[in-house]
Amino acid sequence: MEATTTIAVSANGVDASTHQLQHYASIYRKELLDNILPFWEQHSIDQENGGFFTCLDREGKVYDTDKFIW
Repeated sequence: MEATTTIAVSANGVDASTHQLQHYASIYRKELLDNILPFWEQHSIDQENGGFFTCLDREGKVYDTDKFIW
């Protein structure tokens, strides 16, 4: 039994998965720029010693001042 893949193609020749990827890319970009980056910029910067705190709660309060590198 062979596996088959079906791709829906729109009238302009662009497959539906491309539209779906563009849709999700737009959602993720908006969330990143409107919420995630402003949160981290506001709450994670260590003004005293430099660098960034990585252990923040949902309100932005630092709960551990150890700094980690990944």
